[in-house]
Order: sequence, then C-alpha cells, then structure tokens
Amino acid sequence: MADDAFEERIEALAEELGGAYMNIVRACLLLPLPVRLPLPSEVKDRAMLPVALHRAAEAIADLPLHRVDASLLRQSMYWWIAARVMGAAYKADPAEHNFAVAADLAEAAGAGAQVVMMRLITDQD
Repeated sequence: MADDAFEERIEALAEELGGAYMNIVRACLLLPLPVRLPLPSEVKDRAMLPVALHRAAEAIADLPLHRVDASLLRQSMYWWIAARVMGAAYKADPAEHNFAVAADLAEAAGAGAQVVMMRLITDQD
C-alpha cells in the first residue's frame, strides 16, 4: 500500500509539473517578442527542459516587458526547476517535506505563469 501511495504522489507531482510547464510555455508565447520553449514531447532528454527554462529566463531579462511580469515569469521558471529537483529528492528519499516542497513549488510555478498570462492578455501595467 505504501508503494501505491508513493506512485500516486509521483504521478500527481508529474501532472502538476507538466501543467506548470505548459503555463510557462504559453506565457512565453505571449511575450512582446515570443520565446518558444521546447515541448516535453519534442525532447529526447527531459533533463534539457531546465536548461531551456534557464536560457529563457536570461532572455526575458532583456525584453521590453513590465518588470513585474518579467520577474514573476522568471521566478516561475526557477520555481519549476526547483520543483523538479525536489521531486527527484522525493524519489530518492520519500520524506514528507520533500514531496510538500516539490508540490508547492510546482503549484507556484504554474500559478505565477498563469498570472503573467492574464496580465499579458489584458495588457495591464
């Protein structure tokens, strides 16, 4: 039973990370100069996704974008990377705090990108 609960948590975390990543992808496409991130289905090695996010975060710093949007989107990218790292930590050591931190970071990443999307769509300052 413990193995089933562990696997369910891993699946839930993967789903949360996937949704958060897609929110980040969508937000990047709405930027004044769109930034295209690779989709998970387009890469053979998913370890490249954090690298792509880091490069995008660096590029966003130079875009003509409100500082709040730029900061929140960049932070969402870094939260996603941290969530992935904590998810790996949870797989190696299924301590409650590893899962809780990974889940909270993934949720923050998705929510932050969603806020940026809404601000870009409505063109709020």
